[in-house]
Amino acid sequence: MNTNHIRKISLFFKRSIPNQFWKTLLVLILSVLLIAPTPALAWNSSLLQSYTSNFKIELDSIEKSITELPNLSYENSKEVIPNIKNKLQQLQTEANSHAQEYKELSNREQIQYESNLDEINNLYTAQQDQLKKVQNAEEELVRSDTRFRTDPNINILLFLKTIYEAQCEELLRVFAFAPPNFVSDLKANHPICQLERSHNEAIERSPLAQELRLKKDAVHAMNVTLNKYQDDQKKLQIANQELAREITLDSQTSLFFNKLEQKINLAKSKARKLSAFMLEFSSFKDPDLLNEKNALSESISQVVKTLQILPFTDKETLSQAQMMKQMIKYSNGQGG
Repeated sequence: MNTNHIRKISLFFKRSIPNQFWKTLLVLILSVLLIAPTPALAWNSSLLQSYTSNFKIELDSIEKSITELPNLSYENSKEVIPNIKNKLQQLQTEANSHAQEYKELSNREQIQYESNLDEINNLYTAQQDQLKKVQNAEEELVRSDTRFRTDPNINILLFLKTIYEAQCEELLRVFAFAPPNFVSDLKANHPICQLERSHNEAIERSPLAQELRLKKDAVHAMNVTLNKYQDDQKKLQIANQELAREITLDSQTSLFFNKLEQKINLAKSKARKLSAFMLEFSSFKDPDLLNEKNALSESISQVVKTLQILPFTDKETLSQAQMMKQMIKYSNGQGG
């Protein structure tokens, strides 16, 4: 991720998130960036290797043609140069195309990254609001529970229910070895057991008990919503951790192809110069012409060396720790 992107993210935090908690949110996101598992990048590396392999094949062919120039007749060697220039032009066009391809991909990923940041911010705000609702509902639940437990009528019903429940259980223990059907009928029809059930039903039908159940259901539903906000935020944070790496890779890959294009352009200028010199001389035995031929060969070697510099080495890619340091730097207004 380049410096401009880091600055852009930091400004986004300042603009979108209230002062009292934007730093907390920033640290939370960065913590996920550091602890989340590294996403697989095999597809990106494989695609890039495919591109560079094609370049290497063409450049090897060009280099071979340059090496053989002195072994050809002078007229034939003149005909080779336009072919070399055409191949270099094709390679330059392809390098430019790949540079734009990766740049556009990186830009799209940056847009998605910032959209996720906005949604993370919204989810954080929603969590704070929902948390207050949960706390208020829990306080109201405690008050309802207290009213239920201290109500005189409820206490009388609970007292009688406890007595009848104990008597019913004692009765069932006496007939524990009786046939199961007899025990079931006894529990369903004996007056003592019926009194225990009727008192329990009276408690459950009471307005205070109904209010208590509603308050419990409300707290549960609010916690479900709160947990969903937290889960959604975590998913977006993981998605952004992957996007941050992809943005870095694609941005570096675009720069890699830009550099490759520049090197090819230099080789093209050497080829044009050699072509001009060949109009003035008649043999590669001439030192000046041979020097120009060697200069073209060297410029092709420089292009080949550039192919060996992959854009996602440790040296060229910002590490996650570096991204964290830079983002904190810019979020504190210290970016230069």
